[in-house]
Amino acid sequence: MITARSLLVVGCCMVARHDLAQGQQLTAYVLPDNDLPFEEHPTNALRTPVPRVVQQRLDSIVDFQRARWACSFGGTDSIGPRASAFGPLYRIRVPGGRTLYFFEGYNPLGYGTHVLLLFDSTSKAVTKEPVELWGKWTDLQRYGIATHQAEWTTLRKPLIGFEDVDGDGRPELVVEEVVHNGTVYNAVAYYYFHMGDDLALHQVLSIETRAVDLYTPKETGVVLRVLSKGAPRELLLSTYVEDSAQGKPRRKVGNVTLRTTRSGEAFRVVKMVVFDQRYASLLVTSSGMQEDEFLAHGYTFWY
Repeated sequence: MITARSLLVVGCCMVARHDLAQGQQLTAYVLPDNDLPFEEHPTNALRTPVPRVVQQRLDSIVDFQRARWACSFGGTDSIGPRASAFGPLYRIRVPGGRTLYFFEGYNPLGYGTHVLLLFDSTSKAVTKEPVELWGKWTDLQRYGIATHQAEWTTLRKPLIGFEDVDGDGRPELVVEEVVHNGTVYNAVAYYYFHMGDDLALHQVLSIETRAVDLYTPKETGVVLRVLSKGAPRELLLSTYVEDSAQGKPRRKVGNVTLRTTRSGEAFRVVKMVVFDQRYASLLVTSSGMQEDEFLAHGYTFWY
């Protein structure tokens, strides 16, 4: 949980809030397609002021993260100015009249996290515990696509969307992220978050739709996963492999039935049907994580 405190205590470090210079008034990009851009500084976007309560929440997150980094680097003088922690901020319209703020926070190494929080303009309330995702690999590919330097493009528009996956009549927030681990794991995952009446964001599903198939020669193949709706609160995940570079068409290697017991609760595996035993452990994810753990939390290894 990320909280605002006048005195930040992280491990062995104590950093007074007044030691961290306050940033300037934040503004958010607003794009015509109600999405994130590939480029870092979009030229077709409007800029709009950020509500005070949203800025206060982001200030507290930045200060908390800087305090953690100060422990590793020997103090705030070693991690650069406070303003360097603030990356682009985007405003997204949410069905039902609320607003999503998507913030890119940078750490001293130049990489950072994606912070998600909701804002209600009527009550002036904001998400109490914002979601934090590792954004390094997503941002590298976004900017690589924008500058035509990406070698293997997995990202597809839209990067932010909304879909009712549990059938309760209320759409979940869907965020697309690149997940990666050296030479053994390259994929894209869609993270689904239930949006509560109290603006809380609860992850209910993670679907890894495209991943490099390490079983194919020179790793030219792709593992594809397609999600479809079944009975109420039930989903079918169909897994395929494809290697067009080697002239091998798409073929199905298995099906997985997913189910949740109630709105806002994570989906779990209830049935697996394997057509190719070589891919039995890859029907849900190529990450090596246990299936239900991945479904509920996504890829959690950050580096």
